[in-house]
Amino acid sequence: MKSENVLRQMLLLFILFSLITIAITPFAYGAYGDHDGPYGENDGIHGGNCLSPENYPPVDSRIKGWATSVVDYWRPEGLTPGDPEMVLGQPGGTFHVLSLGDGGWIIVTFDRTIANGPGPDFVVWENGFVSRTPGFDPGMLWAELMFVEVSSDGSHFVRFPSVCLNPDPMGGFGCIDPTYYHNVAGKHPNGNDGRDEGTPFDLNDLHDDPLVIDGTVDLNNIQYVKLIDVIGDGSTYDSLGNPMWDPYPTPFGTGGADLDAVAVLNVPLPNQAPTADAGRNQTVDEGDTVTLDGS
Repeated sequence: MKSENVLRQMLLLFILFSLITIAITPFAYGAYGDHDGPYGENDGIHGGNCLSPENYPPVDSRIKGWATSVVDYWRPEGLTPGDPEMVLGQPGGTFHVLSLGDGGWIIVTFDRTIANGPGPDFVVWENGFVSRTPGFDPGMLWAELMFVEVSSDGSHFVRFPSVCLNPDPMGGFGCIDPTYYHNVAGKHPNGNDGRDEGTPFDLNDLHDDPLVIDGTVDLNNIQYVKLIDVIGDGSTYDSLGNPMWDPYPTPFGTGGADLDAVAVLNVPLPNQAPTADAGRNQTVDEGDTVTLDGS
């Protein structure tokens, strides 16, 4: 009798495990390409177009400013020459980008501090566009993706927890279903087709990062944003340990993510501004860090 009860319990556990597996697997992977994944694709933010504004929607009224300076960048050799200054200011679409190449990166800064406010806090535009070519995933998004990191001091960066639920690699001309990607820049269309949507980022997603918890990175004092091209061959991973897939290989002059612009949405309120600490004598010595108190 005891052995029968054990067998019955094992059978019930097996059935329960099977039901859970059946329920989860189609949601995570089985329906990839149906635009019905767990993440949104209609939350892009309009940035307009500095080259032909009349052909694009108005700029989102929440935008407080744009990237104003390139601090540093690196790209592999052999790319089509691109001017890093093109990523400053408003988006311009296909002919107004910097191709980063596989694993390339760039750090930009602003004349407005980014703060953790309601909703998304800043936006990144890549040169993605909707595929309309038969045989090349029509309706999907041709885009190359970027990891996104932020910093208060320009030395210590924290990365947004990215997610890739795409189960398979894709070729150099493959397209993505944006609803299966999260916290990566480039999952919204911003080509020369009247689409000018940037990917929004919410600093609150970083609240439990160790560097945020210990105060090294202040979410109400973000001065730098770093964009890093995702090498789409699965050699890099998302925050869950899944391989990252995006178009690969891209052995041409415009390979890698094509960064167009970065915008500020939320800035510190007066009561959020960090106060100066100049020591007991209230003097500022060489090497001291002092910020305004907002009063």
